Amino acid sequence: MRAALWLMTAMLGSLLLGCAARDTRPTAEVRQVLAPTGKLRVGLYLGSPLSITRDPASGETNGVGFELGKEFARWLGVPFEPVVYPGNGEVLEALKSGIVDVAFTNATAARAKDLDFTQPYLEMEAGFWFRTVRRLQRSLMWTGQAFESS
Repeated sequence: MRAALWLMTAMLGSLLLGCAARDTRPTAEVRQVLAPTGKLRVGLYLGSPLSITRDPASGETNGVGFELGKEFARWLGVPFEPVVYPGNGEVLEALKSGIVDVAFTNATAARAKDLDFTQPYLEMEAGFWFRTVRRLQRSLMWTGQAFESS
């Protein structure tokens, strides 16, 4: 039993060392394509925790897109420049026109005509709640629509 534990520990250690030794830094060519100005200009829209928010009291900035942008710039080895817009539509226009280099937003078929997307970095299911299901069921019965509650 003890020999098996040592063997598994050695195998895990070798695997981790092999991953750590792998050079995953981007090439100069990749850096030039992704950050052509020498800094990573990240398009963000204010007010969404999936993009960027600011604490009104402290002024602290955070959000999924903001943090991903910082880490992406760090990985590329270039400065991070957040470019903040009031809404997602403005971010997408800035991305199309080359004002920003990258944005973190949802992929749609319409957007894919103009923009390139990576694999998803976040998947979530969205829905909505009703205060009373019974009232909704009665309303839908009058219109002939089906409704199932769980």
